[in-house]
Amino acid sequence: MSLTGAGLNSMRSIPTFGTVGALSEIIDNSIQWRVKEKVTNINVVLIEKGKGRLVKDIIISDNGVGMGDIIDTCLYFGGGTNHGSTTELGKFGIGLPFACCSQTTKYYVYSWQKKGVYKYVSRNHDDYEQNDIVVDKPHKTISELPKLFLETNPDLALQESGTIVYWEDCDNVEPKMASTIIKYLDELLGRTYRNFIEKDKLNINWRTYNQASETQRPTIVNDYCSSIKINDPLRLIKSGTLLSKSPYNIPDGQHDIFEEVDEEIPIFSDPDPSLNGHRHEVKLRLSIAKKEYQRPGGVDGGSTDIGKLCNRSYGISLVRHNREIKLGNFDYVMPNSYDARLRFMKIEASFEPISDKILNVNANKTDALNFRHMGVKQYEAHNIDGDGNVGFDIKFRYDISCKIHDLIKQAFDVIEKRGSGTRKAKKSQKCPQCKQFSLNKGVCDTCGPIVNCPDHGVPYENGNCPICEAIITPSICVVHKIQLNDDGECTHCLTPTEPLTDDEKNELIRILKSYDVFNKDSKTIQATINWFIKSGKKHFLMFTPDDLSPNTFIKYVSYQSKITLIFVNTLHPFYKIHIHEHYLNGDKDLESLILFIISWVSAENHYSADPKLKELIGQFRVNFGLKLAENLSQWGEVLGSNG
Repeated sequence: MSLTGAGLNSMRSIPTFGTVGALSEIIDNSIQWRVKEKVTNINVVLIEKGKGRLVKDIIISDNGVGMGDIIDTCLYFGGGTNHGSTTELGKFGIGLPFACCSQTTKYYVYSWQKKGVYKYVSRNHDDYEQNDIVVDKPHKTISELPKLFLETNPDLALQESGTIVYWEDCDNVEPKMASTIIKYLDELLGRTYRNFIEKDKLNINWRTYNQASETQRPTIVNDYCSSIKINDPLRLIKSGTLLSKSPYNIPDGQHDIFEEVDEEIPIFSDPDPSLNGHRHEVKLRLSIAKKEYQRPGGVDGGSTDIGKLCNRSYGISLVRHNREIKLGNFDYVMPNSYDARLRFMKIEASFEPISDKILNVNANKTDALNFRHMGVKQYEAHNIDGDGNVGFDIKFRYDISCKIHDLIKQAFDVIEKRGSGTRKAKKSQKCPQCKQFSLNKGVCDTCGPIVNCPDHGVPYENGNCPICEAIITPSICVVHKIQLNDDGECTHCLTPTEPLTDDEKNELIRILKSYDVFNKDSKTIQATINWFIKSGKKHFLMFTPDDLSPNTFIKYVSYQSKITLIFVNTLHPFYKIHIHEHYLNGDKDLESLILFIISWVSAENHYSADPKLKELIGQFRVNFGLKLAENLSQWGEVLGSNG
């Protein structure tokens, strides 16, 4: 294995899948090497240590067939046995070593095919200097498993075969406390492996232990021991799902809150010449919430517990060999991305590993890069000769796009007819060609796709204007505490915003140029300033990273009480934990946060005339952001249990 100590540590930064992805890689292996016709049990043991009760050790065990001598290469990058597989979960031979090194620098693999004969290999990054060549030692054999494994899972001593992956002294686990790990990963892993849990008799169990010191025996924490429930984003699986847990408490077998529209829809490719004429297949499923859950009692159901759950699985579920690899939009334009009712429609697309190449599945199996929306212009661009002929792979991708586009429209038509939600959808823009207010997400009902945003003159990105997306305005007047009208105006604010002076314009231009969203483009900046003035509003929020001050929560710039630009730092932990999801989903809960921030800035501006007070308040704001970041880190357990 031609790898230096420095290269080994560099490998740690390559995986981007986090702790959930690292666990998924191990679980994939356990599923692939399970004992046929036997219930597969996977136990994930979290061991908290120290006063902070942070998870430092993780033990993942299964009751699979175990490894023979191939255990000697299991930690090699590329040392797996399923290279190029077209039928299994594994394929690239890098999952296990990448998963291990992404979480810690000390990891072990134990495996056995006969009780009492346990083979193990290990790696400790600290054993290698920067220029040392990494040489893995052959496996060792022991007659009894380590005491720690048996203390945290006594059933291991009875197993005839199995495998254990042990991550010691983890330094990259995210989240860091057992309570938040389980809270965060329970739904993700339940969604990823929903089909295996339902069909293949797979159990994934959490076990949490606390070890006060190295000399003490770990003690079980029963509150954080549980089995992962099925989390079906389509809500079509009727039993064994997390809907039976609090706060849903729906009896098992009665989880029929969504209904499937038609039957599974297969999309076939033309014959693939590289695979002896094999026809690739992607299967599509569509489900829509039953009316009584979308509109319980005739009102919007988005704020109910089930409505909030549906919002956490927003998008299209992409499934490879029964395992979800990604949930996202994949560049598909929703009818109105700001409409909260989109949570009540679900689409699943599934395929088999034989189609990995045509869909361009990445090595971490976290995405299929060719599974993206393909519009007419993109499709026609592949017809270089103009003869109407394109590759079978392009046609396949286009056929998938057309069908998913139709399903999205079909589903939204149904949920839209049931009535509006409580959150007003974003107003349509005026199309620069037909001059009608029919432009939504960059597409005009009459003229089709439009290249540039008419308000800001910049190209749309996946149907969104980056400036429109970055600027947030409240729907309630901060001064008079009343709802704004359809034009975004307060009927009690009779005085329009005064024009900016040349000095104020120049200062505003200088500020806006420093933010990447405007790309230092003078036309874009001028269009934005004109929009500010024309709107007659005073407060504007922009979500943007502050690389120089990552612990600063907000900054703002005011122009003689005419306009206040408020910059919320997207690098701050509070944004990541408590704002980001609301911002992406357009939740109505975001309005409360906007009003809070604007009121804060307005209160500060009240004292801005006094230079000493202004400086003191500025220092307070900086310290507040720092303390807020520290508390979010230190009080993760409290936030996890309440969040």
